[in-house]
Amino acid sequence: MKQKVHHTWRRFLTSIEDLDDSLMVFFKSRQSLFAALIGLLMLIWGIIMQQYFLLIAVVLAGAIGYWLGFTPAFLIAFFLIVVQMRFNLTFHLSEILIELLGTTFIAWLGREHRLAARRRLLWGGDEFEKQVVSWTFVNEVRNSLLAMRLLLFQKNQDTTASGNLKLIEDELLRLESLFGKLHEKDASK
Repeated sequence: MKQKVHHTWRRFLTSIEDLDDSLMVFFKSRQSLFAALIGLLMLIWGIIMQQYFLLIAVVLAGAIGYWLGFTPAFLIAFFLIVVQMRFNLTFHLSEILIELLGTTFIAWLGREHRLAARRRLLWGGDEFEKQVVSWTFVNEVRNSLLAMRLLLFQKNQDTTASGNLKLIEDELLRLESLFGKLHEKDASK
């Protein structure tokens, strides 16, 4: 009984860890999207509340984060928020924290976009491998292999084995010529 409870508890903890891992992968793969949504919400909130310093801080945080890096962008956004507090004394601490977090996310997003642009430059502009052969070529090879398999392993042997072998030989010659054309096309590039 004790061992069963222990195994159940371990399975529960393992399922929690798996859920945590999948959630972290979800958020990590969409972190730029979330930062952009936060920035958009900050802009909308600044327009609705008529806080023009916040609008300027968000835009500058993103631009400076892109061109100079995260630290200068954060410092300038922080400075703009402090200047805004000096002119408007009715600020609540929660508003200041929200603005600071929002501009921090936008500064980070600007830096991430700059790093992505550098990676594209270093990798030649393509983050994905180009297709080596065309889909028509792949389908031709797949169809030929399927036809040969069907000819070799037929259930009922109505036709003669030599007739099947001749068909298979013709199909193999056709495949060989396809690969020869592909090689000639590659060599001419």
